[in-house]
Amino acid sequence: MPLATFAAAEAPDTEGLADFLGGFLGLLFLVIVSIVAIFFLFTRKVTATAIAIANAMGARTD
Repeated sequence: MPLATFAAAEAPDTEGLADFLGGFLGLLFLVIVSIVAIFFLFTRKVTATAIAIANAMGARTD
């Protein structure tokens, strides 16, 4: 049996795989970008809150 015929006979069914991966990876990308955006949006407030808590516990944060 020629190699090309064997490969064609044993090939997995990949119909719809590109659409699935595009949708999944697109969604994953949007989630990651959203998390990073929220992190940078609230970094200053979180840092200020952490410093206030540290000061309230008596730690020096000069």
